[in-house]
Amino acid sequence: MLVFAIAVSYIVEESRLGYYLRAIKDDPDGARSLGIDIQKYKMIAFSISAVLTSICGTFYGQYVLYIHPSSTMDLMMSIHLCIIALIGGIGKLFGPVVGAFVFIPLMELTRVYLGSEGQGIDMIIYSLLVIMIAIWRPQGLWALFSKGDK
Repeated sequence: MLVFAIAVSYIVEESRLGYYLRAIKDDPDGARSLGIDIQKYKMIAFSISAVLTSICGTFYGQYVLYIHPSSTMDLMMSIHLCIIALIGGIGKLFGPVVGAFVFIPLMELTRVYLGSEGQGIDMIIYSLLVIMIAIWRPQGLWALFSKGDK
């Protein structure tokens, strides 16, 4: 699923659609003045996102065989996903992958070593990591490995 999602993201990013979406993000009025139908291309982007999300959700549902809002749409899950994107690099193709390679082991290590008596300390550690990344590497850790803008 990861390879498929990255492939779709790469194809979109390198296509005319990606060019239009970057133009809409950077300057919607300028894109509109160039004749780009903003609503149409935002709807296409939303549809691609919904397709990828539904495919991943279907596979996840088949994997765990039980779906409940508290197990899939938890507040901490949303925070963790945001932290992964921030650490790796927002807007970069491989940024979330690098962020996951850093954050998931850190999350598991804090869970194992701190356990239940370290409630809240793990979030302090994550917050310090995000602050350090924001200060010293605001474009994310992917910028350490990439020479281009991917």
